[in-house]
Amino acid sequence: MTQPDKSQVKAFYDEHYYADIGGAGTPTGHHLHLARRLGIKNGDRVLDVACGTGEWLKAALGAGAEVAGIDLSEKAVEFCRRDNPAGRFYCQGAEELPFEAGYFDLVSCLGSLEHFPDKAGSLAEMARVLRPGGGLLLSVPNSEFIGYRTGLYRGTNQARVIETPLRIAQWESLGCGAGLELREKWKDLHFLNRDWIVQNGWLRAIPRGLGALAIAILPMGMQYQVYFRFSKS
Repeated sequence: MTQPDKSQVKAFYDEHYYADIGGAGTPTGHHLHLARRLGIKNGDRVLDVACGTGEWLKAALGAGAEVAGIDLSEKAVEFCRRDNPAGRFYCQGAEELPFEAGYFDLVSCLGSLEHFPDKAGSLAEMARVLRPGGGLLLSVPNSEFIGYRTGLYRGTNQARVIETPLRIAQWESLGCGAGLELREKWKDLHFLNRDWIVQNGWLRAIPRGLGALAIAILPMGMQYQVYFRFSKS
């Protein structure tokens, strides 16, 4: 299958994925918990790569951080600029970030790296703009997830353009290949919340809730999505 070029990916996000952006983005309880877990504090510089509509960055801002985001979707970036004027937002890909080396205390890329054509190059850029001792946070899908292996799950609607889940060991290797050191990994259970369970209506809430609980009890190697926390030495 031919890999799409950047203009095709951008068109998909602008015309389809973000076609119905609503009102102001509100951080979920999961975002707020993540900011606490990472120990984000006043004055920290946080960059979110593929920031979407910026809910996670709002949680970081609420913890006192200075925030910046990039996204390939012009529509998403315009939304963030209106909704979060305290942040800096740029419409571009991740292969060449518009920041000086060592600028950020934390760089995040949540649920997005699997959609990047150049994963290694993008990770190298994230590492470049990270200060020594700073952290890189990834949330990415595991190709060994039981849903993939059984064929019951074929990916998100973004698979229409590009979506490449990797094994946990492969994600670790990509991070280490960018000159980073793995500090910890844990299950990404962002779907264990009321908003996610009922987002398709109450009739589907029970099966979605049961499915979320079933995934949560799976061992790490069979998880759908995993967090990786790297540091720059």
